[in-house]
Amino acid sequence: KTKNDRCWNTIQNTSLIYHYHILNDENKKYIRNLSEQLVVEFDGIKIRCVHGSPYGISESIHLNDSLIDRVFNELQEDVLVYGHIHEIAQFEERNNKYVVHAGVVGMHNNGINKSQYVILNCNGKKLKVEVRTVEYDIEEFKYKNIILQCGIFIK
Repeated sequence: KTKNDRCWNTIQNTSLIYHYHILNDENKKYIRNLSEQLVVEFDGIKIRCVHGSPYGISESIHLNDSLIDRVFNELQEDVLVYGHIHEIAQFEERNNKYVVHAGVVGMHNNGINKSQYVILNCNGKKLKVEVRTVEYDIEEFKYKNIILQCGIFIK
């Protein structure tokens, strides 16, 4: 693994440990009982929301790999929104169906050192996907993660 891979794993693990310590038992129970997928409808547009992929919570979708073809072929809804990969927000449209990576707010691995999120504007069966980027102080983020790595938990 490269130094960047090790750093990224450290940040992920530190974040996981931090959140485990600040969540109470009721929070943890709530999270454990969340559905792995959610289908909602807005103004006639059906949207499936998943963490990883429709096939697994920790499976990664990338717009340039073969899994995306399967997703488009099997997608029953108009839109699939997914996350998990901590990369830039992006989307692809095929035959009036959309596969949308929602971006990342917080722990990013997107190469631009900025948080991103997606807004889906649903209007009369028409969809507009808007990617928004938000700058934040990456050095402050790194500092807080160093503090967490030392076992100091901020509440």
